[in-house]
Amino acid sequence: MKDVAAVSHAIVELWEGPQIDKEEIVSACLLHDMGNVVKFRFDHMEHFPEQKKIADELQELKDQFIKSYGDDDHEVTLKICSELKVSARIYWLIENKEFKSLPQTITSNDYSLKIVGYADNRVGPNGIISLDDRIHDIKKRYSDNSQSLVSTPDRDYYFNLCYELERQINPFTSNSLNEITKEARTVYGTKLEFWEVSTE
Repeated sequence: MKDVAAVSHAIVELWEGPQIDKEEIVSACLLHDMGNVVKFRFDHMEHFPEQKKIADELQELKDQFIKSYGDDDHEVTLKICSELKVSARIYWLIENKEFKSLPQTITSNDYSLKIVGYADNRVGPNGIISLDDRIHDIKKRYSDNSQSLVSTPDRDYYFNLCYELERQINPFTSNSLNEITKEARTVYGTKLEFWEVSTE
């Protein structure tokens, strides 16, 4: 989540386009994956004894989340956001930034939504990466998941939308989006540690 927020922070610092709200964008990116723990598997740590304790703790957290919120990671995130009473605008950005919502994001005039969606597309398991590398990562990790858009005939359509989103944002930044790298985590990390999220 922090890497996605770092990408969004870098973009808003470079922004020269239509009016956007920096705080709501970065806040949405910080919170958007809180429910991800419910989709992770922690039962393959037998070869990594030093990580087993952490895996056991995460499995316990996962079980608690599923019991309290369900097993749909996006719905879990939204339920936690409701409990935290985040602002309606931040909630809406998180609700609508899903990969499957890319067609609506592309046609929207809401550049905050575009930035939140794009920032998420620039982060893989090992941090901030290029959009090309991210799409390669998605193909590799989700191609065997029958529930994923990546395993459907529409996948190339959605990947093309990822590039279109980049093309829509890039003209409004003072530097190319491709210049946002892992260093963004270092540059903005401290600010994100103490970031305050707007609530109702």
